[in-house]
Amino acid sequence: MSLLNSKNNGIKALLQYLVTTGDKIIVCIAACQYTYVWFAEERFWHVSGNIKQIESWLADNNLFRAHKSYLVNLNYIIDIDYDKRSITMEGGHIAKLGKHKVKSLKLLMANREKPEVLNFLSTKLVERKYRW
Repeated sequence: MSLLNSKNNGIKALLQYLVTTGDKIIVCIAACQYTYVWFAEERFWHVSGNIKQIESWLADNNLFRAHKSYLVNLNYIIDIDYDKRSITMEGGHIAKLGKHKVKSLKLLMANREKPEVLNFLSTKLVERKYRW
């Protein structure tokens, strides 16, 4: 796992990267005024912008603010544990779920179509575990 273009990692560079390559974000993790953005190819970007800025710029990409420090892509959720308030994402990431976000996530997931399998990083298929 390596940093991509470590000299210019701002919000606009992230947007340009997403537009030109078509890569998809799995999860964004806040770290003070920086954010780690993880992609489907198990790569990440260390972005010089807070998670609120990323959330506002990428609002139309199925991203959900699960916690003050986590922004998750609904398309990459593998498992949700509402009791422990955790979300398991593709790539092994585990995001926290804020206690005030549980109800809205349940509503979002109830309205989504649940595919039986997904294409996970290669041609190998992995079954999803749905518990919602």
